Amino acid sequence: MFCAICKDRLNSVVEVVSTECGHVFHSECLFKRIEDSKTCPECQKPISRENITKLYINIDPNDEFDAAFVESNIRSLNRSLMEKEAELNISLDHLKELQLQAANEEKKADMNRQRQLYLQYELLCVNREYAALTALEKEVKKLKRENKRLIGKIALNHNICPRYVEEDLHAIHSNITANIGNTELVPRRSLFKKKALSCTEMIRPKDKRGFKPSAK
Repeated sequence: MFCAICKDRLNSVVEVVSTECGHVFHSECLFKRIEDSKTCPECQKPISRENITKLYINIDPNDEFDAAFVESNIRSLNRSLMEKEAELNISLDHLKELQLQAANEEKKADMNRQRQLYLQYELLCVNREYAALTALEKEVKKLKRENKRLIGKIALNHNICPRYVEEDLHAIHSNITANIGNTELVPRRSLFKKKALSCTEMIRPKDKRGFKPSAK
């Protein structure tokens, strides 16, 4: 049993009294209450000092033991609750770290995807330029063969000194090759090969390691 005023247990150590309406309190608690209010704290019926009866209660020691045991359990449960709350806070902090780490990894993956798309486009452009350069080389070789054929034909048909004819046609050939950039074909071809190889190597998939969050 508990005193409705102070909420402490009723025992044989502290004097216990009863009101006319039958409710039980510590005598000290009830008398202080009467000074402020002449009503029962439980049912609000009128009370007075004359109608208060002192009670003699024999408290079973086992009851007090049980109460102490319950209070001990409550304190133990409260400690466990605080420990669980602390563990929960740690877990929440860890979860936030994992979410941040996952967001960073996703950002890196997105940047890698964009870079791969750029490299694929770059490789496509290089391949197109390389194809155009190859076609240009074929055209130059064709012009050289045609020049050589014309030199022989002119010398044969007109009995003109081949040396002079070759000089004149060589000048024409030089002008043609200068206009199409013949002197730069070999270096440009080598440059395109290197650039295409570099783009291919960068686009090639690398070993992917799974995301492993840091253990706490």
